[in-house]
Amino acid sequence: MEKLKCTSKYIEEFPKMNKSFHKIFLISLVFLFVTITTLAIYSNNIQGNISDKIIRLHIIANSNTYADQSLKLKVRDRVLKEGKLFSDKFSDVSSFRQALSDNLSALVNAAQDEITKNGYNYPFSNICIK
Repeated sequence: MEKLKCTSKYIEEFPKMNKSFHKIFLISLVFLFVTITTLAIYSNNIQGNISDKIIRLHIIANSNTYADQSLKLKVRDRVLKEGKLFSDKFSDVSSFRQALSDNLSALVNAAQDEITKNGYNYPFSNICIK
């Protein structure tokens, strides 16, 4: 069986290159690794700090059709409008989050009403406050 030959001139020449190139290459790899690790840790810390200060709302459409996506946006706007009725009474996120949890039925009813108002009969399944 014949030995395979490297088709890339760079691969063939790599062992022959001088040691300073190898050091620079290794230092560059270490620098890249440290940079990526530092950015990942920083990003995770930022996300952790923000997640305690916000309330996320996810509305999932019935499908990816234009009509269902449009309905999703209308439902989102209606739920946000309904939730805003509670927001003026609270200065911190945890109290507001509790108020939303205590009034989930109003948010679900608003979502279901918006769906029905737009001529659909999809059931609105759930709202989860985090």
